[in-house]
Amino acid sequence: MGSYVTELSVSSVSMGFSLALVCPLTIKKSIGLQRGKNDRIDAKRIANYAVLHYQNWSYTNCLTKTW
Repeated sequence: MGSYVTELSVSSVSMGFSLALVCPLTIKKSIGLQRGKNDRIDAKRIANYAVLHYQNWSYTNCLTKTW
């Protein structure tokens, strides 16, 4: 895990948000080959993935987990 993910995870959980970490490769494979790539398009694709798959996620408390 990168330092940004760790800081964001700890902050989110300490503020009471549920957190599910998904491997980026999983999202990329689910989308398939796509043309066009920029931050706005990537954010929309990630959000669409979340809407379709959030019920299958297990949420974690990263404050009690050791990395």
